[in-house]
Amino acid sequence: MTIIYLMAPIKPILLDVILPLNESRPRFFVLSIEYKIDKDKYFIPLLCYNIIVVVTGVTILIGIETMYVTRTIHACSLFSIIRYVHK
Repeated sequence: MTIIYLMAPIKPILLDVILPLNESRPRFFVLSIEYKIDKDKYFIPLLCYNIIVVVTGVTILIGIETMYVTRTIHACSLFSIIRYVHK
């Protein structure tokens, strides 16, 4: 899903190359962030910035969830060991 999310703004550029129209397709960002610079002039640097932000966020989210699952499994296994010791 992250790859599809990141490739959505690139789709108009690719379609202009593969299936050109008489006019160019409008470019868009999936994230609606207000920038103080011209979005059309600096589209590629802003797209790279958005990609870096999304990939970093997803990596952090996956790391946190992995730690949570690992600690939960560890706690459950400790409770399982304690259950057999006290029988």
